[in-house]
Amino acid sequence: MTKVTNKKDATKEIVSGANKALEKATQMRKNADALMQSLKKLENRFIKENEEREAQRKREEQQKVISAQSKAFTMLDDDEKAQLEAVKAAEKPAAKAEQKAAP
Repeated sequence: MTKVTNKKDATKEIVSGANKALEKATQMRKNADALMQSLKKLENRFIKENEEREAQRKREEQQKVISAQSKAFTMLDDDEKAQLEAVKAAEKPAAKAEQKAAP
């Protein structure tokens, strides 16, 4: 009888220990799942911020290109201004010479 009682007690202890181990494993799994969820949220936020920064950089770059393009049509560069002034300066004496020769 003693052996049967000892076997029953041993079985109860083993089952009790297994249940405790299972509870701990379940709790660890829940904690790991929560941690993975948090990490996934952080990763998504990081990716979103990077995409927003990249989009902002592209918008700024595009704005610079548009600005430079509009300036190209409205403003002359220094070289172009110098060439235009040289042509105008050359045209003035030629126009005066033609006026003197015509009358």
